Amino acid sequence: MCIGLSSAFLGVGGGLVMVPLLPLFLPLSAVETMATSLFVVMVTVFINSISFIRKGLVDWPCFFYLSLGSVGCAVLVSYISVQGMDIIFRMGLVLALSVVLLNPLSYLNLRKSGFKETLLGGFGGCLTGISGVGSAVFSPILFEFKWLKKKQVVPTVNAVMCLTTIGTLGSLFLGRSQTDHLVHWNVAILILLGAFPSSFIGRRFNLGPYEKYRRFLLKLLVLGLLIKVLLEFF
Repeated sequence: MCIGLSSAFLGVGGGLVMVPLLPLFLPLSAVETMATSLFVVMVTVFINSISFIRKGLVDWPCFFYLSLGSVGCAVLVSYISVQGMDIIFRMGLVLALSVVLLNPLSYLNLRKSGFKETLLGGFGGCLTGISGVGSAVFSPILFEFKWLKKKQVVPTVNAVMCLTTIGTLGSLFLGRSQTDHLVHWNVAILILLGAFPSSFIGRRFNLGPYEKYRRFLLKLLVLGLLIKVLLEFF
């Protein structure tokens, strides 16, 4: 349920919640955690995107440029990093959560351009390829840059995440035998059963008068997850 709400309302994707917390419930390896998380996120953002597209809330030029950088970088980085996944995964997770929490790029105050949107997409794609949660950087940065109308940020980011997760999953499966079960389907199905109804609620909040709470809730969530991940290093 938290995954559905975070994806539809906060626009950060379920991976932000699932990747740090899933190992608490199951003894999964880094690549299994990432693959299972990406599958759940892919399905969730696909459902969200269909609803947002029907409402005409996706900014297609921004979607194109963000996806151009995000998908390519996510596929390349995930294919390279899977060789030493455990340590790279942990470091990437700390980096991704820190970027979402501190939002350092927001201080640049850049003007909108296709090239800059592609670079931002590549930055988020790299974090996705390493940790599985990198697309979460898009929403807070786009809210600060004001490249899009506020009501278009979450829908556009969901659409970008849909393509990015598909590409990253394909990269993780590339070159592996059919006996490798990276995605734990039973876990994914149970998570989706909770994510589907809560995503409907999240989309209603996205269109309602709750914008002023979005940033505070996002920071609070990410801070808690970052503390949890850092404690695992000790």
